[in-house]
Amino acid sequence: MKDIFYIENIDDLKVISDPFRIEILVSLGTIPQSGQELAEKMNVSRSKVHYHLKELEKHGFIEVVKQNIVNGIVQKFYLPVAKVFVPDINIFSDVFFNEFKEILIKKEKISSFKKDIYDVIEKYSEKEEKKNTKKVNIYIKEF
Repeated sequence: MKDIFYIENIDDLKVISDPFRIEILVSLGTIPQSGQELAEKMNVSRSKVHYHLKELEKHGFIEVVKQNIVNGIVQKFYLPVAKVFVPDINIFSDVFFNEFKEILIKKEKISSFKKDIYDVIEKYSEKEEKKNTKKVNIYIKEF
């Protein structure tokens, strides 16, 4: 299980925004559970749970980690793919950002790059907002 899963498109964000699906993710936690177990735990019908499990699986939020065959029926056990789900900053880039740059940096140069960025921030930062200042957001994300 990853620590963070970045949601990279609006459709996936809509899928995970459903309150019942959030409840499923929270109920799953870190212990693999079947749809049957979740339905009993959440006191809802199996069909409702299975529908939402399929949607979460289709969009990559959960995965099947184990399968048992009981009386010829395949029982799937699910877990979330990450501990936390966060919208990627790029998901709204068309709306919020006038200019966006994505760059590739060699792993051994990452710390040097970050230091340079922080030096630039320090050099150009104003201590307080004034009439002739403009706010600039810088976002660094490593994959």
